[in-house]
Amino acid sequence: MAILTVPVGDGVIPNDRCIFGAGVVNSRLSQVMAQWELELAQNTVTVLTTGGGSATQGAGRLDIATGVAVSASAKVTTNQAVHYAPGREIYCQFTAGFSTPTSSGAELRAGLFDTNDGFFIGYHGTSIGLTRRSSGVETFTPIMEFNADPLDGTRGSKFTRNGVSEAVAWGFLNIYRIRYGWLGSGQAVFEIMAPDGHWVKFHVIGQPNTSQSPSISNPSLPITFEAIKSGSDSTDLHIFTSSWDAGTAEDPAAFNHEDLKGRQYVALHKSDLSATGNLYTVSPGRVLRLTGGYICATNTSETTTGIILIRDGLGGTVLMPILIPASTKQVTTNTVLPIQLSTALQVKTGVYFKIVSGDIRCSLMLTGYEATY
Repeated sequence: MAILTVPVGDGVIPNDRCIFGAGVVNSRLSQVMAQWELELAQNTVTVLTTGGGSATQGAGRLDIATGVAVSASAKVTTNQAVHYAPGREIYCQFTAGFSTPTSSGAELRAGLFDTNDGFFIGYHGTSIGLTRRSSGVETFTPIMEFNADPLDGTRGSKFTRNGVSEAVAWGFLNIYRIRYGWLGSGQAVFEIMAPDGHWVKFHVIGQPNTSQSPSISNPSLPITFEAIKSGSDSTDLHIFTSSWDAGTAEDPAAFNHEDLKGRQYVALHKSDLSATGNLYTVSPGRVLRLTGGYICATNTSETTTGIILIRDGLGGTVLMPILIPASTKQVTTNTVLPIQLSTALQVKTGVYFKIVSGDIRCSLMLTGYEATY
């Protein structure tokens, strides 16, 4: 079991509890990952740059930089978002180090967010802090307003080395974690790993009992890092990072052991299928497991059963044949056939379809997930 409900006073420290109070006693389930000892091309991310901005990998880290142009940006975001499930905590943990901006037109952001929603840490102008973005509206909290730990080296801070408090050096690589439970109004918790090896909670957004609106409008979010200068100065801004991981805290009993790392959910849709074609290409070093779907089809042949073969790549292993009965032509609708799989189909190369008989017109939807091989 990934989550064990335990009473208060059981010896489970607060930072080992999920947002909803359960003790996290087993591995969290990763859905989205990036490893920057690997080249950019080996990670499923999108890079967007303007004005001379760049994202370069080397020596075990990714360097996201604006360059010296007055207005410039660089953004790296995972192609896959974490999929929210009610009652499960979403977490995002990563390393980050930030250069120091010199003007108000700077933004350095690292966290789980898209253009409309999310949570991230970094610089807003020349101030370090954290931000909640909800339906495009941002609320920034500077370090001096952190409500759980000041992280400034003052006595009582839990960010310690050999038991002695020290200030966070934001320009060095540190390990951060953002956790939220949502359900529309769950807390959001921001943490950093201390030199002594324990998590330090430094701010909590206490959403319950504060608003009729949810904390964010969409809880399923990608990992995103970005550096932006908007008409500021010639300072070359950087975010450094070495690894990203995001997922949920939940029971892994339904998953195979090899599925627990880097699950990336996939929905494949193809309308108006022709005779042959490729639906999906599996990412390098990974495997796709198809779990179900449906086909909406018409076979206008009066005598021939329609057959569609789903293969693992062109000419590869037949994963499943789909049979469309003869004379299924409809006046206003097609025949809808659910694809129900008792065990997931393993695809190593790609999902390839071929219509081998019948006069078929159809659309096809398949669902599943990519995982480590």
